[in-house]
Amino acid sequence: SETLRSINSQTDSLEKRMMEAQAQNQAKMARQKEIFEQKLKGQEETNRQVVAANDGISKEITALQNGNAALRQSAKELGESNKLMRNELRELQSKLGVARAFIATALTSTDDSHA
Repeated sequence: SETLRSINSQTDSLEKRMMEAQAQNQAKMARQKEIFEQKLKGQEETNRQVVAANDGISKEITALQNGNAALRQSAKELGESNKLMRNELRELQSKLGVARAFIATALTSTDDSHA
């Protein structure tokens, strides 16, 4: 009976230590879980900020692409306009050459200072 009491006492003591160890493990796991969840929340917030920044950058890129397309179109139109004006200037230059020749001939033919 003394042996039985001793075994029961040892069993109770072992069971108590196991319960304490289990409680410590549960507390440790709860702390680790809390730390992990805090890190996860931080990463989630960082990810949201990155997504928002990427969205802003994408909008800027689209705006720049649209601006570039408009500038290219404007440059094309200016090039075409310059081509037309150069052609008009060439025609004017040709007409001025004819007018200059006409004036020179007219001045020579109407010069009566030697008569």
